[in-house]
Amino acid sequence: MIDVYTYLAHLPPGINEFITECPDGGYTVYIEESLSQEEMERSYLHALKHIERYDFEKHDVGTIEMSAHKEENA
Repeated sequence: MIDVYTYLAHLPPGINEFITECPDGGYTVYIEESLSQEEMERSYLHALKHIERYDFEKHDVGTIEMSAHKEENA
């Protein structure tokens, strides 16, 4: 089981969520605090997909995001 810590934060414009790896192997997800509840949930689920797909081991951010959004819209 992977630990995921979640915080609301003020993020730069256009950024709904941000994920960092923790030294202990878990992850921290920051969610933009001004989003609606529905947008926060969608952003959190988007972040979890990246974690579940081991996207942090990949290097091409453009391909990672295209793939993640394609799955969400399917």
